[in-house]
Amino acid sequence: MPFLYIPRTFFSYTIGDMNNVSYFFDRLYPLIPVIAATHPEVIEHVNSMIMLDCRIILSKLPSRFVELPSITHEHKDLQSPTFTFQLPFLHRCVRDFYELSDLQLNKSISKFSSNIIKQNVELMYTGAESGLLMEKNKPHEALGIALSLKSTVDESMSPEFVYAIYVLIAEIYLLLNQREKS
Repeated sequence: MPFLYIPRTFFSYTIGDMNNVSYFFDRLYPLIPVIAATHPEVIEHVNSMIMLDCRIILSKLPSRFVELPSITHEHKDLQSPTFTFQLPFLHRCVRDFYELSDLQLNKSISKFSSNIIKQNVELMYTGAESGLLMEKNKPHEALGIALSLKSTVDESMSPEFVYAIYVLIAEIYLLLNQREKS
């Protein structure tokens, strides 16, 4: 059952076993056409999981997705596979988003990702942008983005995502020596 590589890959990712993540991804990729033909309902999960393969740099992901079979979204609110693995920082969550400091790449990645993950993907990238600005010692710019992100919080967001937004804001306030607000 080739589609069983999907949960095995995700489980290995969740427990931080990079050797198995690589092993299972390497087994999964050549089987994607078979999986798409026999179990098309799981292809959207494969698409979202490919973002976890940190061996593929972000700028190369769009070309990888073009190679994948087209999908029909069964799960309209599919979210990113996980934030908890590397919380609390949105720019270091599902993977290290350091490449998003390139604004052109940020736009390109956000555009193709919104076709893969239907909920909160733009907010995830916005949070990553804020975190990267914080690391570039631009806390005022980072705070403006983070507070804008906070204004979008609603009941539809996963608690993990909301938590990461609040931690980002608290961290920026600490950098600005505003402990009470933090």
